[in-house]
Amino acid sequence: MNKNLMPTIVLCLWLLVIITIGFISTHSRMIADDYCTAFVGIDKTPLGAVQYYYTAWTGRYSDIFVKSALAPLQPNIHSWQFPMFLIIWALLLRWVLGIVLKALQIYQYQWAAISLTILLLFVTLGNTGGQSLYWFAALIPYVVPMLPITLIASGLLWLLFNNPSFMWRCLIVIGIALCIGITAGFTETYAAMQITGIVLLLFLVGYHLFQTPKQVSAAFSPKQWFIILGSLLIVALVSLLVVALAPGNFVRLSQQDASGVGVGILPLITNLFVVMVLMFVGEGNALAFFLFTFFAVIVGLFWWYSAARQQDLAALPYPKRPVRVALLVGLGVFLLVGAIITPPLYATSHVPSRIIFPARFAQFCLFAFWGYLAALTLAKYRFRERFARKLSYRLITWVLIGLMIFMPLNVLFQHVDILQNVPRYATGWDARHEMILAAAARGETRIEVPPLAYNFEDYLQLEKIEPEADANWVNGCASSYYGIDVFVAEEK
Repeated sequence: MNKNLMPTIVLCLWLLVIITIGFISTHSRMIADDYCTAFVGIDKTPLGAVQYYYTAWTGRYSDIFVKSALAPLQPNIHSWQFPMFLIIWALLLRWVLGIVLKALQIYQYQWAAISLTILLLFVTLGNTGGQSLYWFAALIPYVVPMLPITLIASGLLWLLFNNPSFMWRCLIVIGIALCIGITAGFTETYAAMQITGIVLLLFLVGYHLFQTPKQVSAAFSPKQWFIILGSLLIVALVSLLVVALAPGNFVRLSQQDASGVGVGILPLITNLFVVMVLMFVGEGNALAFFLFTFFAVIVGLFWWYSAARQQDLAALPYPKRPVRVALLVGLGVFLLVGAIITPPLYATSHVPSRIIFPARFAQFCLFAFWGYLAALTLAKYRFRERFARKLSYRLITWVLIGLMIFMPLNVLFQHVDILQNVPRYATGWDARHEMILAAAARGETRIEVPPLAYNFEDYLQLEKIEPEADANWVNGCASSYYGIDVFVAEEK
């Protein structure tokens, strides 16, 4: 058997899951809040919408601006919004991983970066709730900010491993600061995440500065890094204050569930710690994906470095105290996850699934790093050479290969039902949309549309347009958007 056949099959299965989720997303349409933001965005222009929402509902200036700017493109944009994001993010992620793997001197690092990108996309998308992927109102604030976050990471890594001219250094730092300000404006979750990440980097640079003040970066000394990160922290803090102190936040909290506000600092910290621990070990599906990522990196490195190249694998950069490094990085990610879930936990005492996309990605990166350390440890102790001929080694190998194949097949199986139904939903929604537009064009003031054969809102657990007797706020937003009172006919 060709030694590259099995890795190719595994990568193709992971890629198939990514393509399947992207295909499902092409059938998403306007749902719930989408009608509200589209109406305001068209009625008031993007800047006017930001001003309106800042005083009336939320301080998320980037979120509202993007939604309002895209409002004239709705509903057509819904069929390609997520695939476009996915393509751009995959390219950025591959770029960042290429920088890291090149620094680690990984064999054929460019191809390795592509493989790792596919793995991280598979586990992140395969373990993400549907609202984050298929609902425009959640995709923009909770998923799209991963684009500027990835740009920030690439900028910092580029400065760490390269020595550009003074002008380019200044431009990159300014670009990072702008990305921080833009990212914070999408949601308090990302604002808190950025602040925590910069503080962790400051501790790392401060520790290195205390231990040895020599040059560690081609572009900056540790003292210069300390000043740059301190400046970026100020930008992140100011951005968070702009979002958090918006008058609209207090209006929204007065009208929605704000059970977390005012519970006291001790109950909040206790609840936060419990949720943080549960996010790592208390969710069976997520834990399975974490372990899958860990073993996938181990198996991938042993595949990447065949038996003839085991010495090259053992020679890769390896910390002197791997256990300490693994625990410290784990603690850093644990704190980062805590920062991500603190804002919703403070406001409502629970964490909606659509919010945890960045936390999941950080967790998968952690387990991938742990897998890297574990693979190098096994290589240094000549694990393959000492046990390759034993039956137990072969059994473990085939079990892990089976796991690499089973996980994507399981995810695909879970999507069979939705795959069959979303085309019916999209077709029905488009027909209903044209029916409403035609009625509005005729000057009618009210319309009852037939119920859809399949409601995507039910799958996403979101509210939808209802019959007149059960009309809700979605009916109101849809009516404002179309300029005609919209109801669903009662099912007989």
